[in-house]
Amino acid sequence: MVTAQDDFVSENWFLDTGCSDHMTGHKDWLTNLDTSKQSKMRLANDSTITTTSEGDIVIRRNGSNNQEFSIRYWHER
Repeated sequence: MVTAQDDFVSENWFLDTGCSDHMTGHKDWLTNLDTSKQSKMRLANDSTITTTSEGDIVIRRNGSNNQEFSIRYWHER
């Protein structure tokens, strides 16, 4: 799992093909946001969080839109 400190700003994604789901705290990066898709997720340190919605994001690579991913949205309360 990759995490970042609160004041870190980046538009880079770290994709891990071995993880179950990908998450972001950037709601504005997501399209087709579905708030009915809430889910409890267990993290590597065995703690749990609840994602509040799910949306799509298109990953741009080498100047073209390559692949659309379903991403869960989570924000710390």
